[in-house]
Amino acid sequence: MKTITRKQLAYYAGVCPRTLRNWMDAHEEELRRIGKPEGNGALPPIVCEWIIKNYGITVDEKGKK
Repeated sequence: MKTITRKQLAYYAGVCPRTLRNWMDAHEEELRRIGKPEGNGALPPIVCEWIIKNYGITVDEKGKK
Protein backbone atom coordinates (compact mmCIF):
# COMPACT_ATOMS: atom_id res chain seq x y z
CA MET A 1 0.00 0.00 0.00
CA LYS A 2 1.19 3.48 -0.74
CA THR A 3 -0.05 6.98 -0.09
CA ILE A 4 -3.51 7.66 -1.55
CA THR A 5 -5.42 10.91 -1.78
CA ARG A 6 -8.82 11.20 -0.16
CA LYS A 7 -10.37 11.64 -3.59
CA GLN A 8 -8.83 8.39 -4.86
CA LEU A 9 -9.91 6.52 -1.74
CA ALA A 10 -13.47 7.83 -2.13
CA TYR A 11 -13.42 6.66 -5.77
CA TYR A 12 -12.37 3.14 -4.71
CA ALA A 13 -15.11 3.14 -2.06
CA GLY A 14 -17.71 4.21 -4.61
CA VAL A 15 -18.68 7.32 -2.66
CA CYS A 16 -18.11 11.04 -3.00
CA PRO A 17 -15.21 12.63 -1.09
CA ARG A 18 -17.69 14.28 1.27
CA THR A 19 -19.10 10.89 2.32
CA LEU A 20 -15.58 9.58 2.91
CA ARG A 21 -14.87 12.64 5.07
CA ASN A 22 -18.00 11.92 7.11
CA TRP A 23 -16.84 8.32 7.63
CA MET A 24 -13.40 9.53 8.73
CA ASP A 25 -14.89 12.18 11.04
CA ALA A 26 -16.66 9.40 12.95
CA HIS A 27 -13.21 7.89 13.74
CA GLU A 28 -11.12 11.06 13.84
CA GLU A 29 -9.45 10.37 17.19
CA GLU A 30 -8.24 6.91 16.21
CA LEU A 31 -7.13 8.04 12.74
CA ARG A 32 -5.12 10.91 14.26
CA ARG A 33 -3.52 8.48 16.69
CA ILE A 34 -2.26 6.29 13.83
CA GLY A 35 -0.99 9.21 11.75
CA LYS A 36 -3.74 11.02 9.83
CA PRO A 37 -2.51 14.53 9.01
CA GLU A 38 -4.64 17.60 9.58
CA GLY A 39 -6.24 19.25 6.58
CA ASN A 40 -6.21 18.08 3.00
CA GLY A 41 -3.68 16.05 1.10
CA ALA A 42 -2.69 12.45 0.75
CA LEU A 43 -3.25 9.92 3.49
CA PRO A 44 -0.31 7.88 4.81
CA PRO A 45 -0.35 4.15 4.00
CA ILE A 46 -1.21 3.09 7.57
CA VAL A 47 -4.30 5.34 7.59
CA CYS A 48 -5.36 4.10 4.14
CA GLU A 49 -5.01 0.49 5.27
CA TRP A 50 -7.15 1.17 8.37
CA ILE A 51 -9.92 2.79 6.33
CA ILE A 52 -9.81 0.08 3.64
CA LYS A 53 -9.96 -2.69 6.23
CA ASN A 54 -12.71 -1.13 8.36
CA TYR A 55 -14.97 -0.17 5.47
CA GLY A 56 -14.32 -3.18 3.23
CA ILE A 57 -12.97 -1.12 0.34
CA THR A 58 -11.32 -2.88 -2.59
CA VAL A 59 -8.37 -1.02 -4.09
CA ASP A 60 -7.29 -1.91 -7.60
CA GLU A 61 -3.92 -0.24 -7.95
CA LYS A 62 -3.53 -1.43 -11.56
CA GLY A 63 -6.65 0.41 -12.69
CA LYS A 64 -5.87 3.43 -10.53
CA LYS A 65 -7.63 6.66 -11.42
